[in-house]
Amino acid sequence: MSRTKNVYVAGATGAVGFKLCEVLAVTDQVSVVYSETRVKGNVIVPMQDMMKHAIQEVSPGSPFPANVSAVFCCLGTTIKKAGSDERFRAIDFDMVMNLARTARANGVSYFAVVSSVGADASSSNLYIRTKGEVEAALRAIGFPQLLIVRPGVLNALRRESRCGEECAVCCLNSLCCCCTCGVMGRVRPIPTLVVAHYMARDWAAHLNDAPPSGQRNAPGAPAASYGSSDEDESVAPVAAASADTGDVRVADGSQVMLDAVPEELHTNVYVYHPPN
Repeated sequence: MSRTKNVYVAGATGAVGFKLCEVLAVTDQVSVVYSETRVKGNVIVPMQDMMKHAIQEVSPGSPFPANVSAVFCCLGTTIKKAGSDERFRAIDFDMVMNLARTARANGVSYFAVVSSVGADASSSNLYIRTKGEVEAALRAIGFPQLLIVRPGVLNALRRESRCGEECAVCCLNSLCCCCTCGVMGRVRPIPTLVVAHYMARDWAAHLNDAPPSGQRNAPGAPAASYGSSDEDESVAPVAAASADTGDVRVADGSQVMLDAVPEELHTNVYVYHPPN
């Protein structure tokens, strides 16, 4: 019998968070989607015609809802938009960690976070270093299930213009069109809908005690490929288990794209595919 759960999405009006709310709102395993947003109606109003389950908007700083089993953290900004290094870190590190500690204190067993390709706590780059530090701090909290997604440049329609990101998408699309493996596979632009589906599938697989996304193949077995049919590469399961930190899974952009279906690659098209 399917068990329905309450889930919480932080950063619900962002590029990934909004798409994730769309996916979760029609996922059978979901009972209520709590979406964190500063302005009421920013999530519910655009989704009224397609919602299957209730979406309840909550304001940042409000008491954490009861009976939440999973938290999806899509918080994040850029240094330019934040206005200073300190403000950037306050959002991308402090807010993420405050949410994680609150979630764990309230019995949340599953936590998923959108990080970044190349995340490295020892990097000299503030953005990359902060993402790496967040990942390390989240591992230390000890969630039974922790998913870290490291997408490349996000291909999304945004309310605000990000010229640098838009230029990067165009350049990388051209560079990656003939190469989807190695470094180019990890940094290639990735639609936000693909990232959202990957996170929702991983949670649903955890809920049903099935192999999570990124672990559909036995070690050494060929991975389900996306793209040309003549690819013959094996992708190792994206997982690392620890008795102290629980089940930690790290998925980079190439692994997320392997999990995608063609319809999800169109950023503006909403298509729901139930978890296997």
